[in-house]
Amino acid sequence: MSYQLSGQSLVEETFTGTLAPGTSIDYDFTTLLDIPSSGDYTLEISVSTDGDEYLDNDSLSTDFYVQTSVTTTPFTEDFETTGFPADGWNILNPDELDTWEEAAVIGSDGSATTVGFIDNFAYNGQGTEDVIETLVFDLNTNDPVLKFDLAKAQFSAGFSDAMRVEISVDCGSTYNVVYEKDGLDLSTVANYVTSSWVPTSANDWRTEEIDLGAYEGSTAIFRIINISGFGNGTFVDNFNVDETLSVEENQLLDITLFPNPASNQVTVGLPNSSIGNTSFEITNNLGQVVSRFESSASDSTVSLDISGFARGLYFVAIENANSRTVKKLIVR
Repeated sequence: MSYQLSGQSLVEETFTGTLAPGTSIDYDFTTLLDIPSSGDYTLEISVSTDGDEYLDNDSLSTDFYVQTSVTTTPFTEDFETTGFPADGWNILNPDELDTWEEAAVIGSDGSATTVGFIDNFAYNGQGTEDVIETLVFDLNTNDPVLKFDLAKAQFSAGFSDAMRVEISVDCGSTYNVVYEKDGLDLSTVANYVTSSWVPTSANDWRTEEIDLGAYEGSTAIFRIINISGFGNGTFVDNFNVDETLSVEENQLLDITLFPNPASNQVTVGLPNSSIGNTSFEITNNLGQVVSRFESSASDSTVSLDISGFARGLYFVAIENANSRTVKKLIVR
């Protein structure tokens, strides 16, 4: 008997017991599987025995993703870097028919973007639940909040879809509902739409915000669940886990990063001198600090050289004497 994980050394062991025809056993390898870091893996398992006359059932291969540490917050997933679903996210499709998929549409900022989409207009799966399952997040932050952008139309009162968001703080053993909407309450457009619908402007989107204060300090998995009612298209984007902004923090929201996405240089636009001296800290999607710098009260712009940054998603934490905010930066 043997197994091999993604090019690691082959592990071979011998089963010394007796196995009667038509029976099976569970075998535990004495050499444990070594998974060094988060990522995609392929596990290949095989058996061999003298006199085996049927070889087609002697091997098995499975692909899977492993998360070896929790994802730190603040966190934003916009599906632009690795597409939809993001690395390590799962799609649960119980009937193996229509389900969540990637789509390119006009996003919440009025620009073309990559989103998650389920075509309820063509999917006659009344009551079927299709699930987006996220990574595991660390909610060790003040007053955590979950936000995501939603674009949604319904066909009619009789053909209407629903959405539910659930959280698990016990590694997926149980889930609690933190968001549930249906009908026109879920819809982001005013009226029913009786033809296949996609968002065509920023006005077709709405940001949903879910208070996670009851789960502060936990590690959490989220599930976004589409409940099909043969309604119309459902689109999600910009999944964000962060802390609730105070009134003082909102004064920093006018700070801009441009261009964004960028590849060589980013300019930080400071709205006015009233924000005072400001510090900036840039972290990658793993929470590692890659750059720190400061601006003075007299600066209207600050230039940042990102030519040495790897492609991906970064977070720019901006802080002055009274407040703090975080903005995302995409490097291409």
